[in-house]
Amino acid sequence: MDEMKAIFNAARIEAEQLKNPFVQLNDVVYSVLERAIINFELQPGTKLSVVQISDLLGVSRTPVTYALEQLKSEGLVSNQPGHRGYYVWDISHSSLEKNFMARRALEGTATYICAQRGVFRNDDRPKILAEQFESALRERNFSDFAEIDTSFHRLIIQSCGNPYILKAYQQMERFIEYYSIRSQIYLLDKESDFALETLANQHMAIYNAIMTGIPDLAEGSAKAHLETCYNLSVRYHRPAVPAK
Repeated sequence: MDEMKAIFNAARIEAEQLKNPFVQLNDVVYSVLERAIINFELQPGTKLSVVQISDLLGVSRTPVTYALEQLKSEGLVSNQPGHRGYYVWDISHSSLEKNFMARRALEGTATYICAQRGVFRNDDRPKILAEQFESALRERNFSDFAEIDTSFHRLIIQSCGNPYILKAYQQMERFIEYYSIRSQIYLLDKESDFALETLANQHMAIYNAIMTGIPDLAEGSAKAHLETCYNLSVRYHRPAVPAK
C-alpha cells in the first residue's frame, strides 16, 4: 500500500495537468500509469486495483478504467489466467525473442544505411554516447545507463533517413525503453559477468563499423550487439508471479 501511495497521488495528476491544461483527465491518468510501468516503479505482476488507484489519485473510477483498458490493448497491462483484475505486464521469453528479432531486422538495416551514407562523418553524438555506454558498464555506474542506451539506438534509427524504419521502430519504442530500464536493474545486481565485458565494447564497435563505410560490417556489428542483449535478458529474466 505504501508503494502505491508513493506512485499514485493527486500531486501527480496536478503536475501532469500543469504541463498541459488542455489534456483530458482520461489521458492524464493514462500517462501517470504508463510512466510508472515503463520506469519500473510498478513491478511486473503487480495487481492494479481500479478502486485503490482512483482513491489515491482523487479521481473517479472511469478514467482509471479507461487508462487500464488502453494499456491492456497496448500490452503494458494484462489479465492473468486464474486471477481477476488487471496486472502489470511482464516480459516472457517469447516476447523477448520476438522483440529482439524485430530489432535485429530494423536496427541492422538502419546501421547498414548509416554506413552506406556516411551519416556520422561530421557528427560526434554516436561516439560520445558509445563512450558513455562503455564507461557506465566498466565503472558500474548505471544511473543514466538506460537513457544512454536508448539514445544511441534511437540516433541510428533516426539518422538512417528511412521513414518506414523510423515508424516501425517508434511503435516498439516504449517496449525498448522498458527493456533498457529493466536491464539497468539486472546490471545493478551483477558483480561480474564475462558477457558484460563484451557488451561494453559493442556500441563503440557499431560506431567504428559505421565510420569504416562498410555496410555489411556495420550491420553485422549491430546484430551481434542485439544478440548479446537478448542472451543476457533471457539469462537474467525471471517471470513475475502475479499477486493475488
